[in-house]
Amino acid sequence: MNDENYRDMMQFSPAAVLLHRDGLFVYANESACQLFGALHPDQLIGIPVLSVVPPESRELICERIEKTMLMTGQINTRLEEKVICLNGFQIDVEVVETHIIYQDLPTNQVIMLDISARNKARQLLKENEKTIRKLLDVMPVGVALMGIDGSIEYINHCFEESFGYSHAEIPTTREWGSNAYPDPDYRQKLVDNLESTLEEARVSGKPLTPVEVHVTCKDGSVRHVILNRQLAGDTKIAIHTDITERESQQNELLKIQKLESLGVLAGGIAHDFNNILTGILGNISFASMFLDESHKSYLPLANAEKAALRAAGLATQLLTFAKGGAPIKKLLSLFTLIEETVSLTLTGSNVKRVLSIPGDLFAIEADEGQICQAFHNVIINAVQAMPNGGILTVNAGNVSLRPGNKEGLPAGDYAKVSFADEGDGIPSEIQQKVFDPYFTTKPGGTGLGLTSAHSIATKHGGRVEVISNPRNGTVISFLLPALTASSVVQDHHPTSPTSVGQFRGKVLVMDDEIMILELAEQGLNHLGYHVTTCCNGEEAIMLYGAAKELGEPFLVAIMDLTIPGAMGGAEAARKILDLDPLAQLVVSSGYSNDPVMAQFAKYGFCASIAKPYKGSDLNKLLSTIPRSSSMEPK
Repeated sequence: MNDENYRDMMQFSPAAVLLHRDGLFVYANESACQLFGALHPDQLIGIPVLSVVPPESRELICERIEKTMLMTGQINTRLEEKVICLNGFQIDVEVVETHIIYQDLPTNQVIMLDISARNKARQLLKENEKTIRKLLDVMPVGVALMGIDGSIEYINHCFEESFGYSHAEIPTTREWGSNAYPDPDYRQKLVDNLESTLEEARVSGKPLTPVEVHVTCKDGSVRHVILNRQLAGDTKIAIHTDITERESQQNELLKIQKLESLGVLAGGIAHDFNNILTGILGNISFASMFLDESHKSYLPLANAEKAALRAAGLATQLLTFAKGGAPIKKLLSLFTLIEETVSLTLTGSNVKRVLSIPGDLFAIEADEGQICQAFHNVIINAVQAMPNGGILTVNAGNVSLRPGNKEGLPAGDYAKVSFADEGDGIPSEIQQKVFDPYFTTKPGGTGLGLTSAHSIATKHGGRVEVISNPRNGTVISFLLPALTASSVVQDHHPTSPTSVGQFRGKVLVMDDEIMILELAEQGLNHLGYHVTTCCNGEEAIMLYGAAKELGEPFLVAIMDLTIPGAMGGAEAARKILDLDPLAQLVVSSGYSNDPVMAQFAKYGFCASIAKPYKGSDLNKLLSTIPRSSSMEPK
């Protein structure tokens, strides 16, 4: 091809074509002028080749040209470089350099394509990919990108954190599958399902349906995961949403809802049950008034009374935890309470007891039923920790805490009660979980025993602590706020029979249970009280007002808190206090967890008595009510 034909052909080439010889350009086509910003080829012809090459690249380009000439005897290179336009700006070009004969002389032909736009798009794509990776890395779900050849191209931070595998450990779907789904049958079933749904999606064009899978993590734990998959060209995107915690929370919520339902049921049962037991206990205690300890019926009646009280405790324990009732506090002797609770709980077991309780142990003001329940739960745990038998050692003592104590309790006097078993102890890694609801290491256990004990101690302003070493047993200690040292309660002794016949005052009893009204009338009349009974609040208000107008006021009115279908004790009390601000009212209920029972003074009552109660309990309560001369019979 002669030079003229060459120039004609190159003149209209869309690529920039330049010829150089001895380091100078000798030809440039129209596209080259456009590339470098020249108005005429003469602006390029005769200038040094290296003048259009950035200084930092000149040495490298010369080395490449020399190397190519040494290897092939001619220049034949393809490079991506930057060149300098006449206006000083740099652009990216793809360069193809070959050797030709021009004007009968060896000449270098350079063909250049402007790739600035392409490189800019490529850089933008890389930046977009970086941005996408950053977004993927902060997503709260595990994301994996997989190639069509089965390679795993990328996993995000959440994926590694959730399942424990690094990218190097699962470079392909084969390694991922064998680790995440170690059961061959489960893995094959899952693979078949995924492949079939993937093929269906390709054919129909519809989105892939999410599937639930169980992923085995590197540490051996199993996570419940929702797997969503998407297709992006030849890349498969797998999104893993871990629902293990959500499922656990839903289960916990379901447990709470069941417990709340149980609490409602327990409340109704406890109310009716306690009304019935009040009749049983009241009649037993009433019958006991006519007997002395030498009578052969005395012991059976005493045992029947204990059994009835234990029956009442069953409903109370369930109600306390299920409904979280506030403590109904009274002065308690811990000596008696500990001794009776340990004795009853250990009955029938092969565990022996050793009690070390000082006679000057501080008294506490507490809910007897709740404290008994807390001790009972701890003792049961100790028995279960010693299946082959052993010794339960119970120590008690007085403790005074200073401000800023390590127990985190207010400064003051406390009674400390410790239960030590000889079991295998609690492993250190689970000791911090022993008070968690539903946490248990016992097959079939509920995990509520120590939780309930902790809840009860906290409600009383105290705390429970656990000290345990493997194979050295466990010590569970209660710290309960105590009264002052001068308020020591000695173990009670049987009281002498109450004198009968002497007038002790008028009593109004309101209850919807006829059996309780009859019991109150018989028992209190026997003790010297004149009793008037009624079945609802409306009657109580009328009777109280009439007695006051006649100048024969009641010493006290004992009022049932809940009257189905009629006015209950709380509303009736407000109306009676409007008639007589000095009225002395006692609230009674089988719903022992009702806040009115715990905070009776707030509702205008001077005292409360929870059902079931014994005749002696009622007599003791009434004996604390002061009488005035205006209450004497006329």
